[in-house]
Amino acid sequence: MEKISTVCFLIVILPFWAVAQEDVTVKGKVIDRATMAPIPVVRISSSFQRVSTNDQGEFTIQAKKGDTLTFVHLSYQTHSIVVSEENSPFQMVQLTERTLEMQEFEVTEMPSEQTFKEAILNTTGKHAMESNMMQRNISTIMIIKDLGYHYDYSSYDMLLKNINPNGGVTLFSNNPSMGIVSVFKRLLGGKPQLSDLSPGPVDRGITRPLWRNPLKSDPVKIE
Repeated sequence: MEKISTVCFLIVILPFWAVAQEDVTVKGKVIDRATMAPIPVVRISSSFQRVSTNDQGEFTIQAKKGDTLTFVHLSYQTHSIVVSEENSPFQMVQLTERTLEMQEFEVTEMPSEQTFKEAILNTTGKHAMESNMMQRNISTIMIIKDLGYHYDYSSYDMLLKNINPNGGVTLFSNNPSMGIVSVFKRLLGGKPQLSDLSPGPVDRGITRPLWRNPLKSDPVKIE
């Protein structure tokens, strides 16, 4: 019975003992390769844990054989070492400083207060730029609209030509020759200004010039 208990105990203990034999404690120091000065706050990671170096660049970390220790610092290039039996119990790790390339720039003297104020006052705000862009867009739209204009031979155009060459309309008047009655008389008894729609020269004196200001309506005259 005692032999069976001993065998069972060994079966349970042996795996943990084997794992414990593989675990190692790695100690060391991280220094600058050029100056040999210690580097603090270097982040070191293994499969077990993560630690950082102290002010003297020293560290202690738990790992196992075959682990890769990674050393990371913002100002230095990343460095890695593999834990093995050949490693010494104390590691001296040297990191190479990272070189940051910057774009070329020119350093000038501090401007005077007057120059600084003028630069601020002459700065165009975002809202002013948007307003200028809107004005340019409107001008462009008006140019495109005028380029695409053609004479309108509709009944409305004929009405304006028979009433008044200047485009005015008189609705009410004490003069029998004017007003709405006269309008119908002219429409019924007058000659049309355009006998056909064939292409040909157009008389600018009797044609309403919509292209000059197409957005404005004709004035209404009330007497």
